[in-house]
Amino acid sequence: MTVQHSLINGMIQNIPDPKLRETYGAIASGKFSIAVYCMNPQRLPGEKRNAHKKGVLIGYIDLKNRCVDEPTAHQDGTVVSGIETSRDRFDGRKGFKCYCGNWSIQAPEEQPTFEKSGNPALPPTRQGLEEIFAAITKSGKVQGYDFINGVMEYDGFKLEEIKL
Repeated sequence: MTVQHSLINGMIQNIPDPKLRETYGAIASGKFSIAVYCMNPQRLPGEKRNAHKKGVLIGYIDLKNRCVDEPTAHQDGTVVSGIETSRDRFDGRKGFKCYCGNWSIQAPEEQPTFEKSGNPALPPTRQGLEEIFAAITKSGKVQGYDFINGVMEYDGFKLEEIKL
């Protein structure tokens, strides 16, 4: 179903929040290609339940492969969901950290090499890169994104292609 661009713009202008209006405008104009959802919510320190519900929208990946945060906060202002940070992983996928603590910054195949280095923030050595390459190859994982019907879920996050 195709909706006229003027109708979409009219609906967007009805949104009172200027930041949300800008986000919807970017989606409508095709500037975002992928929506990112947190599928494995964690508990914040001192909390008895998960910070948010499973499947909360936390942000977008734009056409330049950059992540755009879409934070959600409790009434007290504590941010509980959103893309806190992201990283391009060696398996060709994007890794995320949600404000709730859900984390996929490193691919499972990368983690042993980064942990062995003693400082996971440092880039791997050439030998480390070879170890990561061997682990990814051995895993048989499809490199990059493998969307099925516009959706892909991995490492606690779900990506959904945005199509208008």
